[in-house]
Amino acid sequence: MKGKMIVIRIAFIWGIVADAVMTVLLSFPGLFIVSNNLNAAADPGFTFALLNSAPLMLGWTLVLIWGAIKPIERIGILLCLIPLLIYYMAVNIIGLTLGVCRLENTILLLVLQASLLVFMVLGYVFGRQIRKTETGNAV
Repeated sequence: MKGKMIVIRIAFIWGIVADAVMTVLLSFPGLFIVSNNLNAAADPGFTFALLNSAPLMLGWTLVLIWGAIKPIERIGILLCLIPLLIYYMAVNIIGLTLGVCRLENTILLLVLQASLLVFMVLGYVFGRQIRKTETGNAV
């Protein structure tokens, strides 16, 4: 059970760090462009879109912090993040096909996202198993 809790904690903490970093990058469009090595300019529309997304990423950071405090009781948070990670991976692949993203940057990001996805899935499964063992109820 100790190993399963480590996976759950890694899923929450990695999610917190990833979302906090993205919150900062989305809050500073120029930094977002440079850090992702994008073929884009921080025009007003692009800047607005990124700034509009930053509060959502901050919200997920706070939800993950809240979940990390009582990870077994709030294990469902990880389940909610699974489709979001898949969506982000799809967005990066679309960015590659459109020529907005560069392969060398996107590959690393996709590997990190896929790894986080694995931790989220395993964390959720392990959390349900622990909950079921402790309470006799997996829900």
